[in-house]
Amino acid sequence: MSPKEKLEYVMDLCATLNEEVVSCEGFDDCIMGIAVGQHNKAVLVYDRDRIIQKLMFKDGMRRDEAIEFFEFNISAAFVGDSTPLYVTSIKTIFDHVERIEHDEEA
Repeated sequence: MSPKEKLEYVMDLCATLNEEVVSCEGFDDCIMGIAVGQHNKAVLVYDRDRIIQKLMFKDGMRRDEAIEFFEFNISAAFVGDSTPLYVTSIKTIFDHVERIEHDEEA
C-alpha cells in the first residue's frame, strides 16, 4: 500500500467512525493516526512538530513564527467534538531537552 493509499484508508476509517470528522487542510501528511475524542467520536491526530516544520519550509516562516501561527490559527481552532488533536511525541520532547542541555554546556 502506498503512503497515499494508507492516508486515504485512515481518512475513510475515521469518517466511518465519525461522520463529522474534521481534517486540518493542507497537513494530511502530518497525520499520526486516530484517537477517540469528546463524546466517543473518532478524531484525527496530527504531529504538531511536523506541522510546524511544514510551515517553516513551505511558507518560509522562522520557527517562532511557525509556532505562533500554529498555536493561533490551527490548534486554537475549535470546530466541535470532531476537532483534531495535535501531539508532540516523547522523542521530540527529549530531543528538545537534549538540545537545551547541550546549549547550556557550550
